[in-house]
Amino acid sequence: MPTPIEIRQLDQWVLDSVFAGQALPGTSSAVALPDVAHFLRYPAIILSDEGLAGDLSADSLPKPLRVMSVAALKSESYESEIAYLRFNNEVLDADRVRVTLEARIFSRKGEPAGLGLSAVHVTFRRRNGEWTVEDSPAISAA
Repeated sequence: MPTPIEIRQLDQWVLDSVFAGQALPGTSSAVALPDVAHFLRYPAIILSDEGLAGDLSADSLPKPLRVMSVAALKSESYESEIAYLRFNNEVLDADRVRVTLEARIFSRKGEPAGLGLSAVHVTFRRRNGEWTVEDSPAISAA
């Protein structure tokens, strides 16, 4: 089964691909999240700690990375709208993981749950000890 360290690395690759344009392993292009421009309006890229496999690096990102709890996100949304990202990973089997990076938003209305914007879904497969993208990444929009 994939280790938490391996899943954290897969998350990092997806985040770097979306925000820094880095190609994912086994591909020649970056993956696009339709709402990425919305996140670049803020002083930091905000990431929910929900579903997070571990600390991620902001070294390749165009803005600092700010990790927040869902409670803190809800609290800040009472002051103003807040867009954030959330990882939702699924271990499919011992050598496959689907990484989903969701773009979400809490508005000033203080919804009990954030509203979905768009998401990117990337399935990775481990072959000979190396993780690569299994199929073309899928994009979904709310």
